[in-house]
Amino acid sequence: MAQGVSYIFICSMGDPDKRRILVSGKLGNVRAIVLDPGSGIMFWSIWEFTSSSYGKTGLIETAWMDGTHRRPFVEKNLYWPNGLTIDYDGRHLYWCDGYYLKIERINLDGTERKVILEGDPLVHPYGLSYFKGFIYWSEYQNGTIMRANLNNTRDIQILQKENPKVFDIKVFSKERQQGSNGCDKLNCEDLCFATPEGPRCDCRMGYEPSVEDKTSCIPTPNFTLSVNDSKVIFGGRNF
Repeated sequence: MAQGVSYIFICSMGDPDKRRILVSGKLGNVRAIVLDPGSGIMFWSIWEFTSSSYGKTGLIETAWMDGTHRRPFVEKNLYWPNGLTIDYDGRHLYWCDGYYLKIERINLDGTERKVILEGDPLVHPYGLSYFKGFIYWSEYQNGTIMRANLNNTRDIQILQKENPKVFDIKVFSKERQQGSNGCDKLNCEDLCFATPEGPRCDCRMGYEPSVEDKTSCIPTPNFTLSVNDSKVIFGGRNF
């Protein structure tokens, strides 16, 4: 993510030169992004987005992990949606709002939005992470790391107080995501995206997949890169 220039990028962890723009335009102040590789979709949160329907509001958007099929996901009763996290087994997206002082969740199909915590003990929740029935968050104002039991939300603990303050928090565990990586079988030259229709290869900016094998990359004819009204245009493709 690149605030101020309204882009979401991807790059290969093995070679940062293999990168491209996934999403651009009308991104505002992007705060957090989470991926659901098993389903091939991603979500990101935006602060203080100006909506034609709701005025100045927060926004959570979604798209396929290749940047296509972008659409609003949650666009009401938000203002500073900070951290995002996914419960992959329960199929829930959680977020915290530092303005409304709430932690909420919604099913990944967009149904059953629910407030999990509201008001005290939330001061200014910022980072958020789910793991094994607990929600963890960082408090921007006082530097604490908190944990709540989702089976009993009165069971809240202060785990640690940090100085300097902690902005984000992540739980890393192999148990969080189970399953195989479909991209392992494609042998893509540059990049591979999980999508709801299965994995597919793509290429860094200035290149495109070969029509012959769909996995190797060839230079894009007459490659140009320009920015106009928050849109990036290159090789005849708009992003």
